[in-house]
Amino acid sequence: MQQMFKQTDTIYIKSRTGRKGFNIIQVRKVGRKTYEYKYFLKKLVHRRVTSISKLTRVIRKALKRKKSNHASRN
Repeated sequence: MQQMFKQTDTIYIKSRTGRKGFNIIQVRKVGRKTYEYKYFLKKLVHRRVTSISKLTRVIRKALKRKKSNHASRN
């Protein structure tokens, strides 16, 4: 992700198992080491973290959680 943020301030992360627009996380770099992320899981989740390692943990948890929620809808 660090390489991506060298080229743009906003990236979209999508799960490889998602479909129909599910499992998409928007991440923006809003400061030198500050990142803002948004995703929808029953309601909009919109938060900030202060390191790329915290961001990585949040994304992994969010995609894991979304995968199990999406599977229960099918």
